[in-house]
Amino acid sequence: MKPVTEEQALSIRIATHGQFAKYEVNDWILKNLNLKKGERILDIGCGNGKQLIPYAKIVGDKGLAFGVDLSEELLEELKEAAKKSKVSIKVKRCGMEELAEGLGKERFDAAASSFAIYYSKDIDKTVSDIHSLLKGGGRAFICGPTEGNNKELADLHVKVAPLPSKFIENTQFMAKTALPTFEKYFKNVKTSIFKNPITFPNKKAVLDYWSSYTLFNEMAKDRFESLLDDYFAKKSTFVTHKIVLGILAKK
Repeated sequence: MKPVTEEQALSIRIATHGQFAKYEVNDWILKNLNLKKGERILDIGCGNGKQLIPYAKIVGDKGLAFGVDLSEELLEELKEAAKKSKVSIKVKRCGMEELAEGLGKERFDAAASSFAIYYSKDIDKTVSDIHSLLKGGGRAFICGPTEGNNKELADLHVKVAPLPSKFIENTQFMAKTALPTFEKYFKNVKTSIFKNPITFPNKKAVLDYWSSYTLFNEMAKDRFESLLDDYFAKKSTFVTHKIVLGILAKK
């Protein structure tokens, strides 16, 4: 098993959810955002466009789907995907801690960030910038893993290695850090939970996902693979659950 880049890992996780998850997370995100034709939306940490392209299809040519990300590789993938989907987008390489400076006078009806906000190195600055970039009455929807996320996979992992600190931090960030920060800057904040079972049909599917995830431990991969051999010798599928916290904040 060769180490993968962050971009490759993201692609593996997206493909895994697309193949094996019971529900489509974008349906939940779009329901919360309630985007309309002609609106302007900012996607923070847009990656290769899993959310931005659907946003662009909704807002249409009279609106604006603007994505920012630090990865040039993912932004190039996004541009190609937009061409294939025949949608109009705008992208910029920009960090989450420099949104106000990077986007200048741009203003938006809505902002979104899916499974990315915990990468911010200054969450207070990021949320303050999101607030300043929204028009009056604008809204933001931010989502990410929360307590109990991938518990079944984590329970399997701890049989071969301790839980990585990054995994623990990521599952605590939304409730303990992001939520109170949004409550500091926005007058109206609501939360919702999205639960999505992922059913893996074989050892390879679990191993690929684990290798792309914060749980991955190079030193424990042989023991983990052996553990999966034992598991699938007794059972035909492995199920873990994505538990996602959504924060809807209105200006």
